[in-house]
Amino acid sequence: MTTAREQVMAALDRALTIPTASNIINGWSQSTAAEYLAAWSDAADWARTEGWSMPWTSETLARYVGHLAEHKRAPSTIRKALSAVRAWHRLHGHPVPDGVPALVVLRDHEHTLTAAGWAPRRTEPLPPADALTLLTSVDRTTTAGRRNACLLALAYGGMLSAPHACAVTIGDVTDSPDGPTITHPDEQRPPVLVAHWLIDGTHHPDTCPAEAVTAWRDYLTGRGAPPGSPLLRPVDSHGNVGGLDPYAGRPRPGGALSPGALGRALAVMLTDAGLPDPARYTMESLRVGGIARRRIDGATVDVLSRDSGLSTNGAALLGHVRTAERWQPTT
Repeated sequence: MTTAREQVMAALDRALTIPTASNIINGWSQSTAAEYLAAWSDAADWARTEGWSMPWTSETLARYVGHLAEHKRAPSTIRKALSAVRAWHRLHGHPVPDGVPALVVLRDHEHTLTAAGWAPRRTEPLPPADALTLLTSVDRTTTAGRRNACLLALAYGGMLSAPHACAVTIGDVTDSPDGPTITHPDEQRPPVLVAHWLIDGTHHPDTCPAEAVTAWRDYLTGRGAPPGSPLLRPVDSHGNVGGLDPYAGRPRPGGALSPGALGRALAVMLTDAGLPDPARYTMESLRVGGIARRRIDGATVDVLSRDSGLSTNGAALLGHVRTAERWQPTT
């Protein structure tokens, strides 16, 4: 089974030394490796378009940050891209470009956004009623719909972040009586259970996250997709699946969807579901809403911490517990 870190090693065309590169990469989580692969692809595309070649100078790096700023990328996204590009140089044995000029451009971008009234988005959790509407609205008779139902299930039912969901492979999904379990991309975490849902004591397969994950996994394996290949992969408007069909697009390294692609797919689903003000929800809204939902269903704080990876003493998990308490009277 090929992991994201192994895909990073395979993507290196000239490592400084294989053992040194391996030591660096093994210090990353699988989700970080997947994010870096996607960021390298974006950076290489821009460089080709602009006529630049790798390795980059500090000026080139600053120009790339300016490009991302012009396209209204969030500062946090730009910082991740900076880290990824600098990591590429380090792994290939090139001088790492000075990040100071790029950070100056980023700081100007942040000041411009702030002056226009921008503020870092606070995650608004997806409440159970909206989650049910969203799950119900997905047309599971189509290929894209089956994929999208699985996407929602991993984030809401499995409490996985977008990068972690992108890193899940087909072989990571195993069956259990309570629902499929997902081997977490960060190996130090225990497997994640995507439990069957009961609504008013009744199981509804058409909205159940567990059924969604199993159905998409079985569809891919039935078409001969290998266990080490991505679970979440692109599907074009004709229903062609990346890695299995003549997909009408350029797949990402390794064939998996990028975290940004998950967000774009969610935005379409939210609009199609007719939810009011869909822009208030993000992929993290699904994860936070799923944590609160599990709390409503009786999960202890220790169980939530174990399954979500959040500290029992941290403000984030306690905030999600308070969200569940706020929802409890109306659920």
